[in-house]
Amino acid sequence: MEINIDNDTDEEIAQAIATAVSEHLGRGVELVGTSGTLAEAGENWSEEGAVITEREEAIREEIEDVLSGGPERGFDKIEDLGKVFVRDRLDLIFDTIEYEDGTFARNGDDDELPADGLITGIGTIDGRKVAFTANDYTVKAGSLGQMGVEKVIRIQERALDLGIPMLRLVDSTGARLNAEEREPGDTHMDRYRGGKMFYNQCRMSGEIPQIGVLYGPDVAGSAYTPVFCDYLIMVEDIAGMAIASPRIVEAMTGEKTDMQQLGGPRVHANHSGSTDLVVPDEETAAEKATDILGMLPQNYDNDPPEATPKPPKKNPYSLDDIIPDEPNKAYDVTE
Repeated sequence: MEINIDNDTDEEIAQAIATAVSEHLGRGVELVGTSGTLAEAGENWSEEGAVITEREEAIREEIEDVLSGGPERGFDKIEDLGKVFVRDRLDLIFDTIEYEDGTFARNGDDDELPADGLITGIGTIDGRKVAFTANDYTVKAGSLGQMGVEKVIRIQERALDLGIPMLRLVDSTGARLNAEEREPGDTHMDRYRGGKMFYNQCRMSGEIPQIGVLYGPDVAGSAYTPVFCDYLIMVEDIAGMAIASPRIVEAMTGEKTDMQQLGGPRVHANHSGSTDLVVPDEETAAEKATDILGMLPQNYDNDPPEATPKPPKKNPYSLDDIIPDEPNKAYDVTE
């Protein structure tokens, strides 16, 4: 329905009129002046003209607090380490975040634990849905708490149900072992939480692609997460991975070492074979994660993506000419 209205009508009043008339008639309404459309409602609803209650305003403010991350000292720490804030990190990789799960985890329990230090959800990359987990290093150095582990388990099961890849952005010091978070003699890294998380990773193997990106030193049990991924990217200078920290190694063996010598990117790329790519910075890590995803199917039951092939640089019919007659003579395999 098109309604003509005086051009001098205030924009806010015009929107309120369009909204009220549309809600009353149950159909789309467009308010038109001599200069064109002033306001519309009923088909392409927007927040303009909506009634926002005090309760909703309070919830929105709480969400903004959660999205802003941990305390200021946490941001000082990532700045000193040359790291990107986790939500900016997600923006580097994803085109859009479709939804975030467990935003209010630990809300009200502790002002310094927004989202319990872990962001999980589903986003899109090149039009494909991808599940993700991402540690927030500004919150207790990205350590895993009870609700964080629960969020990992939930998004793993969701990814399996949907048959979509899982991207793990790992930036964690490991399990958060605060005594107040567990019953005496108990730990959240038990078979029902931590054990279930690793069990799910094993279930996912071969069913959906798992791509890991490691942004910091990862020690002890938390180092299993990146190793269990099908593909692992490590960021140079800041990433590391080991079962025991350099301090523990020195205490047990007397040998002095550091994280780069013990489990830095070069160690795992050249010796252990645990990492597939070493990149110089986070921007490159985002590009490579997207590139790897572009070569993989959504799940084991789908065909991999197709791309237009490039013609060979040399005549493939001359292949035998490259290989020498003498079987023990060296030749250039790349050629």
